[in-house]
Amino acid sequence: MFSSHNQVEMTGHLSADDAQILIDVIDEGLDGLAPLTRSRCLHYSYKICGHQAVVPRSLEIPLCYDPTADPLYRGAFADIRKGRHNGREVVAKALRLSLKDDFEPIRKKFCREVVMWKALRHPNLLPLIGVSTTENRLMIVSEWMGNGNINEFLKANVDADRLGLLAGVTRGLIYMHDQEMIHGNLKGANVLIDENRCACLADFSLPAIFSDESIITSTAVVSSNVQWMSQELLFPEEFGLKESRPTKESDCYALGTVIYEVLSGQVPFAQLPDPVVPGKVQRGELPERPQGEGGKLFIDGMWGVSEHCWKRQPGERISAEAVLLGLEGNTALPMLSSNAGGDVEMDSASDFSAFSPFRPKIHR
Repeated sequence: MFSSHNQVEMTGHLSADDAQILIDVIDEGLDGLAPLTRSRCLHYSYKICGHQAVVPRSLEIPLCYDPTADPLYRGAFADIRKGRHNGREVVAKALRLSLKDDFEPIRKKFCREVVMWKALRHPNLLPLIGVSTTENRLMIVSEWMGNGNINEFLKANVDADRLGLLAGVTRGLIYMHDQEMIHGNLKGANVLIDENRCACLADFSLPAIFSDESIITSTAVVSSNVQWMSQELLFPEEFGLKESRPTKESDCYALGTVIYEVLSGQVPFAQLPDPVVPGKVQRGELPERPQGEGGKLFIDGMWGVSEHCWKRQPGERISAEAVLLGLEGNTALPMLSSNAGGDVEMDSASDFSAFSPFRPKIHR
């Protein structure tokens, strides 16, 4: 369809109507394409939707909730309401925008991210049902998960397979990283449990839409996410970074904290006020290993998994693949070894990839 990078860039000069037609044609033909061709077309869709602020018409759905009703929950980026669409219960997340926000750049990021979410195919990722981009409203609609998030589910089902649920979380994250996508907002509250008791990652597009550093590091976002934020997200200048931007490595840091909260039933530093926690993270202080009832699932191997996720230097953290090996083997991680210089060395199964511009590799 496109033979060069220049042809992709030329789509930025299309009219809005022509861009919409092109995106709809690509969308309708995706599922019948060979994996490599499908991946390439998704890359073009990502670019075009970002340039033109359009989404496939198959994604657009009408308002499915009562806008006058109070939200069920106010997240860091969106107000969450329950609604109905095509006879089934859904959850609608309306992005919270202020009058000072420049709507058009956010809308472009929104369109770019949701078109990739639509293409994801994995049992441990929350499926996207549709969106609304009209009337200065950006809304994401997905399935309503009656079992709630993983923490709520475990309180009601104390004998649930916690390691199995964590393995599902990790498989979903591995799949995202294989597609060169970053979650950026991983925590227990954003892991939902479906009707088959499978863990599904949710809210992975919102940080990318609100990727401005001032938003990511704002007081409201930090205070609600600080236990899951790595040192380089909280203090980028200490790592020679110009901005706070989520990466695969920061996702793996958050994964270590999800392991902690699922196995112990609490978040790290739960006994401390939120304003104190960033200082502990900055100094590299780790949470204390839970004792008693809250620590009985933390055998040495599982505690070691979290500790290696929490390494201060991003390049020293283990990958999601290595975490999965630890969860499935329920033993100390076999892939860590010390070289002559004393640095941690990883084998090929746990290589880190620096965050790079999006390169889709989504296959069926």
